[in-house]
Amino acid sequence: MTSNELGELELGYWRSIQTDLYTCSVRSTTPIAGGEICPECRMLPAPGRPNCAALRDALLARDFEQPVLFWRHHRLAVDTYCVQHSSYVESAKSLAAHLCGLCVAFEQNNDPTALKRL
Repeated sequence: MTSNELGELELGYWRSIQTDLYTCSVRSTTPIAGGEICPECRMLPAPGRPNCAALRDALLARDFEQPVLFWRHHRLAVDTYCVQHSSYVESAKSLAAHLCGLCVAFEQNNDPTALKRL
């Protein structure tokens, strides 16, 4: 696969997330709540739109349903959600692991070898 094809695949990934998650076409067990602000990340969904937990569930479900297309970004999604919600960061070690995962994603182009060394 060429780098151009890989770039198009990643762009398609983010476009499909926007389309599927905001229309809530991916099944989720988390109820949809509109107008309720998340006390952790301060997200305010529009009425009838999924809250942050529902978006997380839908995104992670896609990662597991189609791992060939989406697994490369799974760790990034998990780390991002976790650093915004304190219930997932209960210790300094946990916070450091999630922040290091984000650093690898942004500074080392999500290099799987670097992630394994964490």
